[in-house]
Amino acid sequence: MNMSEPVIFADTAIALQVSYSIGASPVRVQCILRRSILNLIEGARLRNRQQLEWYMRLIGTPSDTVDFAGLTAIEQRAQCVMIRLAVLHRLDEPHACVILARFARLQHERETGITGLVRYVAHASPVSDPAALTALTWRHFTPRDGHKHGLSLRDFEKHTRVSRMNLSRCAQWLADEFAGLELQALRELEKKFVPHGVSYPVPLQA
Repeated sequence: MNMSEPVIFADTAIALQVSYSIGASPVRVQCILRRSILNLIEGARLRNRQQLEWYMRLIGTPSDTVDFAGLTAIEQRAQCVMIRLAVLHRLDEPHACVILARFARLQHERETGITGLVRYVAHASPVSDPAALTALTWRHFTPRDGHKHGLSLRDFEKHTRVSRMNLSRCAQWLADEFAGLELQALRELEKKFVPHGVSYPVPLQA
């Protein structure tokens, strides 16, 4: 990659977060008035700094994490589609599933990720009960404030034959397994993204 060329995303994780968020949002028709103003400005000479700054706000300017400057809404969505396709076609099943479970916003994509992960860890999991293992996997990829709504270990104990102690041990085991799998997936995607200016490398963890 030519270091003088702009990079779109600050790191691969942000590229995935943005891509799946955009993929879950409805397509918006580009504002005709905005496009007309841009056409007029592009055909005229920018006479002062104020006009230049206004123009830069219209076309989009880079932030600390995402730089879509110069890309149309359609081009932005196309870039995000390519990122999501890379997950499906450039990663093996376990790594693709952990990315879906972590970053996908659409329910059917998340279900695909969770189901694949449960299948992947079932042979080695300290808990063999399928319902408990599935519930713990959903719990791992749900924000902690959601654990109050039917995703607590106490709730799982009531609905499975697994003790809370064993559920807790399994939850920690899954956390370690999924963290390692996720990091491997991000590193593999970096090999595809970084050389093409899609993202910078994910910062190394201490």
